[in-house]
Amino acid sequence: LFGLGVGRPELARALGIAQRTFGTKADARALEHASVFLTHPALGADARAWPVDLGDPDAVTACVAAIRSGQGAIGAIQWTAYSSGAGDLLAAPVAELRAQLDVGVLGLVAAVQAALPDLEAAKGSVLVAGGGLSTDDPKVAAMAVQWGASGLAVAKAAQHKACALLAESLRPRGVHVAELVVMGGVKG
Repeated sequence: LFGLGVGRPELARALGIAQRTFGTKADARALEHASVFLTHPALGADARAWPVDLGDPDAVTACVAAIRSGQGAIGAIQWTAYSSGAGDLLAAPVAELRAQLDVGVLGLVAAVQAALPDLEAAKGSVLVAGGGLSTDDPKVAAMAVQWGASGLAVAKAAQHKACALLAESLRPRGVHVAELVVMGGVKG
């Protein structure tokens, strides 16, 4: 799981799914809190927090190497990471938009590239939590502007295309890529 940290309401639910499905691999930005939760005996799995800046592709690559070294092969990736900022494309610093793309696209691609040998060997999968803001529709664009989420909309649109390209590239290698697109908020 990439993109879960303290304060994210879906953390417990996602870790439960990961435990049952993938044997639980997780990252979290706040190791001191997340590791206490992740190593709770009730999980019944060997889970650890791997703090990493998911907007830094080199750091993501190093994190995947550390996970592979510390916990073994990675048979699946779940990418839920996103960044905030660049709500108004006319006023936001370009660096805020870049941060959105760094987390939503570049970090994702770096994780897939770094885990590729394991994903291929396991005939694994990549699940990306996208967003309805990726939809190319005037009503969705108006909603993104009204919500102050223009940067997120740009990043999710780029991520949507990256998912399609990864799916086509990985299909012949036996790796499945899926994108979960939700139009609206997700409550914990």
